[in-house]
Amino acid sequence: MIYFLLLLAQLILLIIFCVVQGSFIYSNMKGAPWVRSPGKNIKTILVSVKIPKNSVIYELGCGTGEVIRQLCKDPSTRGIGIDINPLLIFFARTITRLQKMDNITYLVGDIRKYSIIKADVVYLFLMPKMLESLVEKFNKELKSDTLIISLGFPIAGFEKKLQKKISDKPYPIFIYNLGSD
Repeated sequence: MIYFLLLLAQLILLIIFCVVQGSFIYSNMKGAPWVRSPGKNIKTILVSVKIPKNSVIYELGCGTGEVIRQLCKDPSTRGIGIDINPLLIFFARTITRLQKMDNITYLVGDIRKYSIIKADVVYLFLMPKMLESLVEKFNKELKSDTLIISLGFPIAGFEKKLQKKISDKPYPIFIYNLGSD
């Protein structure tokens, strides 16, 4: 009986491992590998960017929602996290519920297919090719005073909109204001 229970436990762990790895492979195939935003960079962003009260903040490619939870500490802000990986969104929702943050919503799907017209702030930690695919969407949907915070990589074509570059470790931070030209 003990042998059967040990075998069952190993089988359950193997299934869990396969589901987790499968979700990461799926994200990777869709062009959105999950890489956690380093805590040091998040702290720099919180100090460097003043988020106005009553802002609507989007995190595109939110993973487990760590950044959107930090940016939405003020209950007057509203956060929307979007990620293609349903497992990461499950974790994000669970952690957010445990922290009793009812001002954040999470959506599962391709970030290019969701409307972001209500955004006052957009946070991204995406690969350059994915950023490039979002430029037209940003130009079409975002308001002229929207702030875009891009961790790690600049947004090609937005050079004139760059408000500030912070040479932080391990990744630089690029802050864009769409009203700048």
